[in-house]
Amino acid sequence: MGVNKDMDLFETVRDKLGCEYISDMRSCRALLADAKKVVVSLDLEAYTARELADMAEYLYGKKMYGADKDVIISFLKQAP
Repeated sequence: MGVNKDMDLFETVRDKLGCEYISDMRSCRALLADAKKVVVSLDLEAYTARELADMAEYLYGKKMYGADKDVIISFLKQAP
């Protein structure tokens, strides 16, 4: 399963979850947990540091703007 570069990280996760809207990802605990699992399964190297930082804040409330891309990827792969 390759990354569709026409879709940003949020759109990719939304698509894999089968949600109509990105905001649906946080609408219930089950979807939020599934969104976190989807992020872990992706090739995060294919995304920009900004997209990854946005996802870290969206899913975990962790501000990682300005952090090294590898640090953000490590956080997303290991976050609870």
